[in-house]
Amino acid sequence: MDSFMNFSSFVLKSDPKQLILIKYNAEVYTTLLQFGQVTRNANWRVYTILDHVLLKIEKLVDEPIWLLLNVNKTDQVAISQLKNIIEKLKKLPVVHSSFRIIIGYSDEVDCSAELINLTSHRFYFSSSMSLAQQTRRILSNLSIRSSLDKSEETQRIQIIRLISFHYGLKLRNQFDSEFNVIVDDADLLAMLKLYQELRNLSEQPNEIQDVMKVKTCVIEPIYYPKTKCPVQKNVITAMVQWIIEANLSIPADTLLKNIIREDNHNFEDFAHFIQSHDESILCGLNARISRECRSHLDKKVISKMRILFEPTVEIQSESRRNPEPRSYLADVENGTREIDGRRLNNITELIVLLKIIFCSKYKMGIAEVMVTADFVNDGYEKPKVTPDSDDPMLKINHCVLTAANFSQGEIRELHNHQRQYVSITLKSSKRTAASNPRSLPLICPTTKHSVAQIPFHSQFPISHFHLRGVFVTLGRTI
Repeated sequence: MDSFMNFSSFVLKSDPKQLILIKYNAEVYTTLLQFGQVTRNANWRVYTILDHVLLKIEKLVDEPIWLLLNVNKTDQVAISQLKNIIEKLKKLPVVHSSFRIIIGYSDEVDCSAELINLTSHRFYFSSSMSLAQQTRRILSNLSIRSSLDKSEETQRIQIIRLISFHYGLKLRNQFDSEFNVIVDDADLLAMLKLYQELRNLSEQPNEIQDVMKVKTCVIEPIYYPKTKCPVQKNVITAMVQWIIEANLSIPADTLLKNIIREDNHNFEDFAHFIQSHDESILCGLNARISRECRSHLDKKVISKMRILFEPTVEIQSESRRNPEPRSYLADVENGTREIDGRRLNNITELIVLLKIIFCSKYKMGIAEVMVTADFVNDGYEKPKVTPDSDDPMLKINHCVLTAANFSQGEIRELHNHQRQYVSITLKSSKRTAASNPRSLPLICPTTKHSVAQIPFHSQFPISHFHLRGVFVTLGRTI
């Protein structure tokens, strides 16, 4: 019971003087605030300062108002205020038949048993559990529905792609442990509002210009500021290319064509149609990995249920303990040319040291120096270190390659949710203007920033691996 229709029916069946308690997923708070624009039979008002309600309650009960009292904390002060409101409501002789008081609190708020016991009328409003449900909630919002219905066919397809893109980011957050960009209904509503404004101002540009405007004016202001991690930004950019721009040069998964059909311009038909398809493909992972991730999530839910009902069950930790981190700065200064990446947590310091050593040797500024990285192929020979040798390479073993496989000098598609140990070499050189566009980022575990780019060979374009979220990092045990 988490749709607008079910919620409306639930509220209407209650008594005007009966308190209604609603717990909602934090993700849908904005949708809940928009509820007044969805229902035509109620005057929806929201209060977060309970003292104001107590002063106005005698006037409010004469109107057909559904009053949402949003509680941010359930301490004794808030409970006392709510009890005063309830007592005052009970003493009033006349209350409008359509008047309702609804107490709402987020699932992020620690709810006390005292608040729960205030009423037996309770409702839970969850986040959207499917793309169909997400679409129907958007369509039930009368503030944007009228403009959506007036859209041209090409614009309707674009709106469907925008909704699918947003839901794909939600799924990515659930399935990909490396992707922690959190999106909610407020982001989706804001994106659709911006899209409306863009359509109102647009002079029907050509298709390429139109897609670029949607990306720069609608998507980037909302979703890109949510992360500073280069890997996550690459994922978002690739999902825009794949879902919004329908870039067929990204092999990804052709099942996307089965979900978003160019000949389907009706929103209700789309919401009904996608119920029969595996929408998890929208997260940007291939179908096999998506199924594996769903199975893993199901196992975690079952494990939590066993903890609740079988307290004696021993739960094994899923995460393996990483080796004790250490700094290799002194070792590298003293000539060490091979280190263990599992124990290296801050590679940024090491990169800076390599640049300083190079600067001191060739008498140049640190801004003129760059550190390049390369994958180590089979047959690598450790360079000999002599006083007269050129700048020898530093080899780092046991780096972790995520979401791809390195074999015989080539990066390949991974069909399971595993990681792989790889070795890389680092070498300082004079900075050049050109950089290799087909490169994977080397991510520092401490700063989460990309410290070097690793060129690679593959039959797939770089955007494909951006979509999969491929990167190399250190300081982990797999």
